[in-house]
Amino acid sequence: MLQTGLSRGSVREALRILQTEGLVETRPGRLGGSVACRPGDDALARYVGLFVQGRGISLISLLQTREAIGPVLASLAARKPQRGGHAETARRDPAGRGRV
Repeated sequence: MLQTGLSRGSVREALRILQTEGLVETRPGRLGGSVACRPGDDALARYVGLFVQGRGISLISLLQTREAIGPVLASLAARKPQRGGHAETARRDPAGRGRV
């Protein structure tokens, strides 16, 4: 781990934690390795909740932010093609998580 200055043990432990959280899939073997995964809705909600709680962000601040960015996000969403076509389905793994 010459590039990062981290020990192999530290990297392995970090990858184990990320795998437990569903953020990384690790395949053993010569052709294996670690691949980043998109978090599921429940995991993402948990991470956002921890962030909000850790920063002491109030509910009213969250609601005001949602009201401020909502129209812009709706406009952007209306311009994008609908998700869920054949190409989107092909990129998903059997558990339904999208690949990054």
